[in-house]
Amino acid sequence: MTATRTTLCAAAVALLAASPAFAQSEGRSYWTVNAGVSFPPNQDLEGDFTDDGTSIAAPFAGEVEFDPGFFGSIAWGHAFAPLNRSGFGVELEGFYQALNPEGFTFGGLDLDPNVNDTEEFFAGDASLFGGLVNGVYHFRTDSPLRAKIGGGVGYGRLAYDIDNAFDDGDGVLVYQGFVGVGYALSSNLEANVTGRYFGASDTEFEDDEFFAESQFDTFITTAGLTFYY
Repeated sequence: MTATRTTLCAAAVALLAASPAFAQSEGRSYWTVNAGVSFPPNQDLEGDFTDDGTSIAAPFAGEVEFDPGFFGSIAWGHAFAPLNRSGFGVELEGFYQALNPEGFTFGGLDLDPNVNDTEEFFAGDASLFGGLVNGVYHFRTDSPLRAKIGGGVGYGRLAYDIDNAFDDGDGVLVYQGFVGVGYALSSNLEANVTGRYFGASDTEFEDDEFFAESQFDTFITTAGLTFYY
């Protein structure tokens, strides 16, 4: 958690240091709303099954498989250059991901031989939500076509609610890199499409009979609208 706090404090200091330039900038502030699809690859799991009666731990290594899920975000930003010129900007972005675990693989370990449908046995859902501070570079000319590239760091909570396994969550450091293209619909409105790589630091989940450690990352595609004011 110390590394997480240090990273967030550094991001906040950088944003505050840049804030006096807002008033002197010839740029524009904006709001962006995005919605799209998250495509998580299989995520590694390591942990222990614990028998409460004997306190004997059975270690395992496995994977979580996901179906595509929903991703949505809203961001406030400021572009320091005019809208017809390239330049840097900063953003504060809140996000939510709805994740759909499809199944679990535990290195061939059969948790319940009486249950044949493992997808039903491990039915449940997961979510990841939080906030990011982004740095972004906007590529612009007099053309209505635009582009951007950037990245960000922040804090989130990854939570699982899985039948017959665990119901727990953990706070995580989150980070992302993104590229996007846009088209100016008017002087104040822009439509855009963005691709992201989104990741999170190590997470830990625990209940009376289960302990697991995992990492999470995903690829995301979104469509959005940006309103400048």
